[in-house]
Amino acid sequence: MKNKKGSALVFSLIILSIMLVVAVGSFSTSVTDQIASMDTGKSVAAFQAADAGVEKVFEVINYEIENGGTLKTLTEAGLCNLGVSYVDSTSFAGKKITVDFYKYGNVPVVDCDTVLIEDLDSVRSTGEFGGTVRAVSVSVKKDSLKIMTATLPTGRQNMSCTLATNDKIYCFGGYDGVYLDDILEYDPDNDTLNKKNSPEVLPTGRQNLSCVGAPNGKIYCIGGVRTAGATTYYDEVLEYDPQAGGAPVLVANLPQGRAGHSCTLSTNGKIYCIGGANGLLAFTRKIIEFDPVTKNVNEKLELSDGIIYHSCVPYTNGKINCFGGAGLANGVYFNQIFEYNSLTNQRAVKGGTLASGRDKISCASLFNGKNYCFGGWNGNEMDNIAVYDPVDDVSIDSSTTSLPEKTVGIACTSSDNGRIYCFGGWSNVSKNWILRYTSI
Repeated sequence: MKNKKGSALVFSLIILSIMLVVAVGSFSTSVTDQIASMDTGKSVAAFQAADAGVEKVFEVINYEIENGGTLKTLTEAGLCNLGVSYVDSTSFAGKKITVDFYKYGNVPVVDCDTVLIEDLDSVRSTGEFGGTVRAVSVSVKKDSLKIMTATLPTGRQNMSCTLATNDKIYCFGGYDGVYLDDILEYDPDNDTLNKKNSPEVLPTGRQNLSCVGAPNGKIYCIGGVRTAGATTYYDEVLEYDPQAGGAPVLVANLPQGRAGHSCTLSTNGKIYCIGGANGLLAFTRKIIEFDPVTKNVNEKLELSDGIIYHSCVPYTNGKINCFGGAGLANGVYFNQIFEYNSLTNQRAVKGGTLASGRDKISCASLFNGKNYCFGGWNGNEMDNIAVYDPVDDVSIDSSTTSLPEKTVGIACTSSDNGRIYCFGGWSNVSKNWILRYTSI
């Protein structure tokens, strides 16, 4: 009997032990679930705070874009309250929002008093709640075009402009009823223009030349045309030194004169001139390579089709993208984009195309890697700004903005401040404007 009682006691203790383990396990699971639930709640709240920060700053950014306020500093627009960022610890109960701003190239803003809204590349909003932190990054996408205060001395078209290593832009030649020998210096940072005086001018007035800034600080102006009685197609390669000043110096000659070509600097440090003509219905098909170091001129690939009044811009790995242009027959305007590889000396037609054929366009690149082509002629002047992304190479879009007027013969170039500047052109009359284009 005693053994039976002992067995019952042991059995009862075993049952109690099992129940205790189950109870403790259930309690532990409940506590863990509650903690997980609390962590999830904190994460959601922190994310909501970050999202609220994005909405708050973009309400201001979008308002300024719609109302022409992209030239305001971040401080002037009320986007910063700590000099470098926006912080809000009071509007959302128990939550803290910190918004940081970034410029081109994902460079953090370190002074809201000097950075403009149009300089913004992206914003990063961080939300904090109960020790949990969540962040959201959003790109700032916008296009803007501004007519600058500075103007050209006279309206003109068919000149060539390029950025020099001193971060200033230089424009050469053109036509305003006479062929111009002008050299113009434009400072993007201060919006000032300086016309150089003789002898700091081209040897003779000319239009449809092509000028390129080189790494050695010099600018090389190649070819051009002048019709004064007889028509002269120039074969000159002129070297201009912005630092030393003085008259441009003849450093080389092309195999034949040409105009309406497009020259650009490749990643190998050499300049390539593509297309052009040296007489009525006489195209210069050979691509020309000029070495700023040795001053040597070499003929490269011969194009199967003649092309004139197109525009070429450098890409990566020795590649150059060329847009539009006109063909041999009158009224034939190309919508093609082709790539010339200066390293392999090969040409390839790209998949993307312009929305319509056009010539006398001017193209340049921005830090985002995209190419932008301005204006042109297809029987009528055009105000379109075409946007091409070499990465996807599928189609070409139009910018959300356009030129102030339908314009042909405009001269555009990239600047070191992440913008494109366009000079002159023709729109019923020769234009003396300077335009600044920004796309983020």
